[in-house]
Amino acid sequence: EAYVPPKDIRGLRDKMRLRAKLGDERSRMKGKIRAELEKYRIDLDWNPFTKSGKEKLREMGIEAVDHYLPVLETIEDRIEKLEEEFEEIAEDYEKAKLLMTVPGISHFSALLIFAEIGDVERFPGPEKLCSYAGLVPKVHQSGDHKRLGGVKKERDKFLQWILIECTWIHIGCVDSQLTKYYLGKKKEKDSKRAVIATAKKMLTAIYYMLKRGEEYRPEG
Repeated sequence: EAYVPPKDIRGLRDKMRLRAKLGDERSRMKGKIRAELEKYRIDLDWNPFTKSGKEKLREMGIEAVDHYLPVLETIEDRIEKLEEEFEEIAEDYEKAKLLMTVPGISHFSALLIFAEIGDVERFPGPEKLCSYAGLVPKVHQSGDHKRLGGVKKERDKFLQWILIECTWIHIGCVDSQLTKYYLGKKKEKDSKRAVIATAKKMLTAIYYMLKRGEEYRPEG
């Protein structure tokens, strides 16, 4: 049976997905600007997307860059306004505040994870939730042989994306059981597959946190 979240969660989900899409648009605009600089063989030794960096870009007088910059700034302004809203919205949801006890999870990512999961009770176990998020490898079977492939295409792409983003931030800023798990997996696999495996581990912890109302424990 299809899950229909309550009206407030549907509204929150729409707002969070808008923010995620704006982030994609911001990255796309930055990519276009970098492509224009490469076209003119301009190799920068400074960040072109700070306030002073944008002023330097304008001084170059590149027509396409002058077109893309105002679009980029409009997107950035909208993201900034939404981020301010998220700090207030998160205070209204205890489960979002619970998620923010995980290092690497911000107001935005906590609200997006919470909105995409909805009622955690609809998942009979963490494996089902991880499968829903596209963090469980596909199993290819031929006769008596099984092998693991890439992750499933049928997934909640927003939940998958934000968990992988949060995992990268987490392993870069804290020495936890998750970080140790990632480093161990990285020895067996490439970093991309190791971070997906670690994101699955993080989501498993999140499942139990939401079920039990417990804060994150770095020691596992």
